[in-house]
Amino acid sequence: MAQISRLLRNARDSDGSRDHLTFCCPGCRKYFSNIEHGLPMMERHSVIVRGPGAWGYNGDPEKPTFSPSVLLRTQYWDEANERWIPYVCHSFVENGRINFLEDCTHELRGWHELAEWPPRPEITEI
Repeated sequence: MAQISRLLRNARDSDGSRDHLTFCCPGCRKYFSNIEHGLPMMERHSVIVRGPGAWGYNGDPEKPTFSPSVLLRTQYWDEANERWIPYVCHSFVENGRINFLEDCTHELRGWHELAEWPPRPEITEI
């Protein structure tokens, strides 16, 4: 995955059929950093921008806009209570900012700046 701006990294499917842009979600980063053992992969959201299923993208890596909204629904295991916890992160990304919607299960709501990428090793395929 190559970093193309302070906010975005890009990657291509191993067969070359689709390009993705990935951003760090400040809501998921804060939420999952508080869980024992953390879930570092959950802080990243990936959007297909070329190929089958591509989303709208304004072409600006410094102030990206994606459409439609970005929706992540998953669950994680709560060891302490021995049960699965549902998790939702739903947002619009517009002009380099992220608007978290009311159905998010993390605490951030409303408009926030996108998180900058922390230093990580380069990965070229997903």
